[in-house]
Amino acid sequence: MFSGILANQAPPKQTATATIATLCDRLAHATLLEDRRAAVLGLRSFARDYKESVASGGLRWLIVALDKDRDDVDTVKVVLETLLLLFANEHQNSDSPDDIALWLADEFTQKQANINLLIDLLDQTDFYDRLYALRILSAILKNRPERTRECIYTAPLGLERLVATLDDRREIIRNEGVQLLIALTDDHAEIQKLVAYNGAFDGVFNIIDLEGGITGGFLVQDCLRLLTNLLAFNVSNQSYFQEARCDTKLVQLLGNDKTDDMLLEATSKNLLQLLNLCKVFVTFVGSAAEAHQKYLWDCGLTPRVLALAFSPKSTIDVRAEALCTAADLIRGNHALQEKFALMQVDASTLPGFSVPDVPNEGPNRTAFVIEALLNMALLDINIASFNVRMAAVQCIEAYVHNNPETRLHFIDRAVKGFTSGEDETANIFNSLIELDSNSQSDPYKTWFSGAIFQTLIFENREAQDIAMNLTSGDAESGEEVVTAIQNFSSNLLEALQYGLNSRISLAFLMILCVWLNENPEAVNDFLMENSTLESLLALVNHINNEDAVLLQGVCTFLIGIVFEFSTKESPVPRVDLHSRILGRLKKDQYFLKLHKLRQHPAIRDFEEAGNRPHRKGLPEVYFTGDFIKFFKDNYSKNYYHFKERLDGSLSPLPGIISRSLDRDPGDQSGHHGNGEPHMVSEEMLQSVTAQLEIKEDEYSKLQAAHTALEHQLSQEQERFRSFKESSSSTVQKIKEVAAREIATAQDNAQAIQEESEANILAEREAARSEIQEVTLRMDAALRESRAATDKVTKETSVIIAKLQEHSAQLEKELGSLREGNSAQSQQLNAQAQQIDNMKSAILKLESQLNEQLDTAKKTQSRHESERDVERKARDVERKAAEKRLSDLKREMESRLQETARIAEDSAKKAATAEAEILKVKEAAKKEKAEMEMEREGEREKAAIAQAEADDLMLVMADLEENVKKYKARLKKLGEDVTDDEGEGEEEEEEEEEEED
Repeated sequence: MFSGILANQAPPKQTATATIATLCDRLAHATLLEDRRAAVLGLRSFARDYKESVASGGLRWLIVALDKDRDDVDTVKVVLETLLLLFANEHQNSDSPDDIALWLADEFTQKQANINLLIDLLDQTDFYDRLYALRILSAILKNRPERTRECIYTAPLGLERLVATLDDRREIIRNEGVQLLIALTDDHAEIQKLVAYNGAFDGVFNIIDLEGGITGGFLVQDCLRLLTNLLAFNVSNQSYFQEARCDTKLVQLLGNDKTDDMLLEATSKNLLQLLNLCKVFVTFVGSAAEAHQKYLWDCGLTPRVLALAFSPKSTIDVRAEALCTAADLIRGNHALQEKFALMQVDASTLPGFSVPDVPNEGPNRTAFVIEALLNMALLDINIASFNVRMAAVQCIEAYVHNNPETRLHFIDRAVKGFTSGEDETANIFNSLIELDSNSQSDPYKTWFSGAIFQTLIFENREAQDIAMNLTSGDAESGEEVVTAIQNFSSNLLEALQYGLNSRISLAFLMILCVWLNENPEAVNDFLMENSTLESLLALVNHINNEDAVLLQGVCTFLIGIVFEFSTKESPVPRVDLHSRILGRLKKDQYFLKLHKLRQHPAIRDFEEAGNRPHRKGLPEVYFTGDFIKFFKDNYSKNYYHFKERLDGSLSPLPGIISRSLDRDPGDQSGHHGNGEPHMVSEEMLQSVTAQLEIKEDEYSKLQAAHTALEHQLSQEQERFRSFKESSSSTVQKIKEVAAREIATAQDNAQAIQEESEANILAEREAARSEIQEVTLRMDAALRESRAATDKVTKETSVIIAKLQEHSAQLEKELGSLREGNSAQSQQLNAQAQQIDNMKSAILKLESQLNEQLDTAKKTQSRHESERDVERKARDVERKAAEKRLSDLKREMESRLQETARIAEDSAKKAATAEAEILKVKEAAKKEKAEMEMEREGEREKAAIAQAEADDLMLVMADLEENVKKYKARLKKLGEDVTDDEGEGEEEEEEEEEEED
């Protein structure tokens, strides 16, 4: 009955938005810590599903609570959990930023105090405070990196506290600290310096040791990434790293020979990151890089990297990266290049290696590193080893980089080894001079050989001359002697005619372009075979494979170079060469093929394509970096120059390849072997004369300006001398005035000193007289105090005698009181006897009452069955009434839920468009009227329930009347029923009914 009444009077169900607003208001104005904590707990329950409402209404007060209640661990934990839920992105794998997270990051970074508050939490020892603070800082940094970096950088002890998390004993906090520092130090030099100088290097290496070194998990990889961020492009950190002797720790990581699980994926990734870290020391070009190269070699890092590259335990990716790292560590350093060539490495990973039959011969076979690199690049035919082969070529390029003597020695030994046939190692000319059946299955053997040869002769005329001595065929035996250029040209035509892999053709084309550039002797050698140029011109327009654009473009580029550097001594005259080119290759086609080559992704996106993963089949690598640079540097200049050469319509532009100006195809002026013109035309002479006159005019103007400047300089010098003389006289006067002032000051000081000494003597005399007076006064006071002491002693003796008399009198009174107490004790004994008698009487009364109670119980047991029947009837009626009330309550709750759902739907519809506001209001009014009608119906039902309850009350009144009748009947039967017993039974029945 009462539950139904309360259900009717309950307020309508509150929405989530209103509840969040109430919780935010309570959090803002609550004065008790428990109330604020309860409000935050409520907001946390809504933070996942109602982020916008909680963030807009509660972020400010959450930050305030975090500051106000920072000493309460439980409250701080709940606040931080709520903030993390607000920052959480539902799509964790999505790279798109969350609008709510962006807004939260803006709110946090607008005030420096907010970031300081989170950083202060890192000083707490509580686990959740430190962990959640790091995660929130990471979320803010992810959404607003620049502003967050500045706030952390300017926060007091901000970076120091972040670095301190690396020393935390709890692993998860160390992990979060490493992740935050990685994001924080990315591309910010000042933060990198502060993080390094606050002990980050030691903290990172300690974590690596705890994780098991290079064989550790992903945390080791993150630590190495952090070190890379701190050292990359930061010379000061690199110097500090060396001063702290951290380089020895790098060597220890690379020299960990207990790694039998080197083939594990985690270990391979850690090694790749470690090798990438080693390369940051030699990123810069110049003396700093050379110093770092020497330092890393001396500490044993470079030899260890090279050993890792040839270790049989290393994976293919690790070997390739180790070779690239070794290349960077020796590139351009002559002393290290010489030491590098003398090193021996493990040959067990080389192609064709076989374990020796004799076990005592040694565990491993070794080879010199250059021989091993050539063997690896040219003899390994496995497609999966492409990265290792490419890295071996890069290592050879680094070995000869910026070292002409090494280049000449390398190519001379290769030429002699091929000519004699006694070279036991892999030779680059084996696949370049003679195309075998393996060239089609392994086109990169020829391509890598061409890449190495191109590196040796690139912009090195002496190396090109040595290669010119390479010939095939024995003239004494009647065989035709064929030069290397003619051999390469023949192989090129063969590869184009028979449709061999395009990489083979491109290898020969790159070599010929680099070799013939600015080398008329090489051009003449190329034109010695008249059919070579004709075949090349015939094939340019008939190449129809998937790499036709590349082949046609590079062939066209080669034809342009041949025409540009041909001379009057060339086997094909320039006029005939010009007509042949235009006869087979029209000028529009010529320029179009060059333009398509420049726009091809293999040329245009060469840097990006080198970092892409290779697809199935052969890698999409067609050119070397040197050739790409060579082509791009000459493309635009050659374009206009060649166009002017062919049709004479445009003015020539000066370029690297073009050596003569305003020269038509009929001009017979050519080039010497060094590429310089040996004849000067009349037009060129006039041009030079005009330029000389211009230079003379400029020189006269400069000379006049020089004279004017000398005159001005003399005037300034005169002014300076006059100023110097005037200033010297002024200084002399100042010195004299200063001397007089100093003398006056000394006299004054002496007078003041004499006066102060006289004052001190007078003060001493006065002090002596005062001390004498004080001494006399003290003696008089001492005599007076002694007289007063004697007087007090006499008075004290008198008082003691009086007290003794008073104590004797008190003892007499105490004796009389003891006699009175004995009489009172007798009276108390008599009273105790009376109390015992009363207790016995009470026991008798209790026994009589128990007997009467037993008789009442017997009487009650006789009529128990009748009362049980009546009670069961009342229970059945009560349960039926409760069932009706519960049904009414459920029906009312369902209708209230239905009305709440309708109200929410109407609110959503109202927010869609302003044009439907009136309709929605009308619908809301109608629904409200219906709700009122339903409430009236529910009130009527409640009235019915009230009427039923009144009927139950009437039934209870009838039962009470029946009880009174039963009492009267018992009295008539002769049973003793007291009024108290009846009242007790009535009270028990009333209590049972209330409990029901």
